[in-house]
Amino acid sequence: MLGFCEGLPRDKAEKAQADYHAGNWEDIDLNSAGSGTGNALGGVVYEWVDEWWKAGPPPEFDPSEHDEGWQFGAPFLDGYSYEEWLGICSQGNGKNSPFERQLRPAYFVYQKLWNK
Repeated sequence: MLGFCEGLPRDKAEKAQADYHAGNWEDIDLNSAGSGTGNALGGVVYEWVDEWWKAGPPPEFDPSEHDEGWQFGAPFLDGYSYEEWLGICSQGNGKNSPFERQLRPAYFVYQKLWNK
C-alpha cells in the first residue's frame, strides 16, 4: 500500500497504508507455525523509504521532485501504483534527500507489533 492516493488527502492515504500493513502482518502472525494454518514463513517490509528516483517518464522525470503520476494499474485504493510512494518513511519535501526521514503511520504500526 502507498503513502499517496489520487484524490485523497495525504493523512488518509497514509492511514490506509498503515491499515494495509497491519492487516498483512496480522495475517502472517495468525498463520505462522504454532497458530492458524501454520503455513506462513514470514514477511519483509518491501520499501522503508520512498524512492524518488524511480518513476516518471523521460524527459519529464526529475529525481528532485516527488512524482504523483501513476505507473501502472494495481490493487490499491484508486486502482494505480505510484512507485515513488511505497515507503513506510518519506523523505520530507526532498530538500534534504536522501538524508531526511519522516516516519509515516505504517512505521509505527510495525514498531507496536514488533514490540509485543
